[in-house]
Amino acid sequence: MVPRISGDYVVSCWCRPLCAGPFDGRPNDPDGRGECRSVVVVHLDEGRFDEVELAGVSFAAFVHYPANVSAGRWSLGLVVDREAAPEQARAVESMVLRGEGPLSDGAPLIGCHLGTIRDAVGVGGPWDEPAAAVGTSTQFTFEPFRALDGSPVRVRWAPFGLAEEFLVGRTSGTVVGFGSRFDPASGEAGRLELPVDRPPLRFLPRI
Repeated sequence: MVPRISGDYVVSCWCRPLCAGPFDGRPNDPDGRGECRSVVVVHLDEGRFDEVELAGVSFAAFVHYPANVSAGRWSLGLVVDREAAPEQARAVESMVLRGEGPLSDGAPLIGCHLGTIRDAVGVGGPWDEPAAAVGTSTQFTFEPFRALDGSPVRVRWAPFGLAEEFLVGRTSGTVVGFGSRFDPASGEAGRLELPVDRPPLRFLPRI
């Protein structure tokens, strides 16, 4: 049985809203090159992996997508919160980088691992307007798009969304990591519950 993990997450990228990444579309980057730079910050409140307890662990992934998401060749740098135990950090690496366990869908698309470092990682604030920080150089906030009734705009079952249902909106702040720096623009936030019971992803590269 595949172990389950759950927690909160927030994503920021430099694409002009709305980011096409969760829908496997061509990135709408500010330079018009069709590539995306992003960071996803996760705080787990439940989960185990290979008998390692992961509740309370936070981590962040800095990702460069050179084309649409399913085309692969991602470059990914991982930051695991410095408060996590060594065995917890190794478990996160196994899930994210080696395709083991509930985060296995994305691992085959990683073309270059930029390394793993330990630093402070955190997610907090209201559920619909979370804020994230990684070290002292990355801080950003998320603001959801609002429907006519004032409720946050939600997306459901996007093929490359991290959650069954998530909020979409704008982010603001500063993102710096693994040699990359960008001004946040788009964002996604939600409740991570993996694995989810959905049809297998179909990888159809489009460059």
